[in-house]
Amino acid sequence: MINQEGRSSFLAGTTILGLGLWDWMIPSAFEIEESSSYMALYLSTAALSFFIPYLLTENAPVTEGASSLSIYGGLLGMYHGLMINFLLSDEINSGSYALMFSMSIAELLGGYYLATNTNMTEGKASVLATMTTFGIGYGFGIPYILGAEEREIFMLGGLLGSGLGYLTGEFISNSQNYTVGDASVLANCGGLGAFIPLTINVIAETETLELTVGTLLLGTAVGTYFGNQLVMGKDFTKSQGTFITIGTFAGGLLGGSLGFLFVGNNLHSDGKMVTLFSALGAFGGFTIMYSSFKDKARIPESRTSLEFEFNPGSYAVSKLYQNSKSLYQTYVPMIGLKYKF
Repeated sequence: MINQEGRSSFLAGTTILGLGLWDWMIPSAFEIEESSSYMALYLSTAALSFFIPYLLTENAPVTEGASSLSIYGGLLGMYHGLMINFLLSDEINSGSYALMFSMSIAELLGGYYLATNTNMTEGKASVLATMTTFGIGYGFGIPYILGAEEREIFMLGGLLGSGLGYLTGEFISNSQNYTVGDASVLANCGGLGAFIPLTINVIAETETLELTVGTLLLGTAVGTYFGNQLVMGKDFTKSQGTFITIGTFAGGLLGGSLGFLFVGNNLHSDGKMVTLFSALGAFGGFTIMYSSFKDKARIPESRTSLEFEFNPGSYAVSKLYQNSKSLYQTYVPMIGLKYKF
């Protein structure tokens, strides 16, 4: 039996990539300007983004992990192509679109084969995607803090940051068994870790942008650490992770609405109260949703155990009592198994 649990989500992902990215990259790469030819290639690319993967995966394994990592790779590849382009040139041309499309396809295929050959779970793929995204932020943010101004440094930082983020995700996902829900908790904590320092900077009216970026990066790291701690010993389901994400987002919206009520008709305010209430709402929404699911997600402790016993001194004890006239003969087994219920 071929595992194709992720095939439907994979085909949906390639179709979305075709509709959102590849359909305008291909005509732009060929420098097609005539409107009817452009639209014909535009629509056919979008259609083939479903039919070609459908035919290629008809008898191929497509796990949930392979689907998740490959689709993320297809999206990330476009940005990697853009970074490489600006690393080498300062303009966008037909070659730029061809490079972006090629990198998107290459990373989509690379993600599929990597996840398939390593039996990667969907949870681990989600952690890798989250940490790679965070890594790109660090790749751009750290050079900015250090005072870099050259475009090439930022592009190189983004590429290196995504790689280091991937390695960090590999380390985190190998530290414990990550489900998709666990990965959602991790991503939410990282996002809240960035949002809270941003709120503090807005309220404090921080004028130094480098300080603001530095606190955002520090907050993301702290939030990610606590997120990893919050999922230890727990296996959140995919739906639970989705509810926590929606609850966090909805809490932020509710808090923002209360902030607008607080400022009243002064819509041209500095935004401090709206940002503060939104951050409090997002944190409250996450806390409420996490608390409602954490006991259900707890991994039950095993109540059984199998123990192997070896006693090399049993032979000496048996010799000691061999000629004894005592009615009670001591019996000491050399090898034994003990199973506790």
